[in-house]
Amino acid sequence: MGRHGYKHTETLTENQRHNAINSAVGEYGARPVLGKIGLLRTLHKYKKPELSRKYYDNMVWLRKKYDGPPHFKQPYEKSALFRK
Repeated sequence: MGRHGYKHTETLTENQRHNAINSAVGEYGARPVLGKIGLLRTLHKYKKPELSRKYYDNMVWLRKKYDGPPHFKQPYEKSALFRK
């Protein structure tokens, strides 16, 4: 995802991160990109919790934006990322 600008995410603005995610979704699809961001979130979970939270927010944003077919089978409300 670095080719799409999703690197050094600590310094990127929210809009820059979203643009990079959109670009990556165009190449890989929404589900693989969601998985890659999830891996990054887990990697930084304890050493950099603020960065991990940014990744989580990006995951929620991606899941809401690309909700439903053809990207995901279930709606966002039934996903593990949904919180009331």
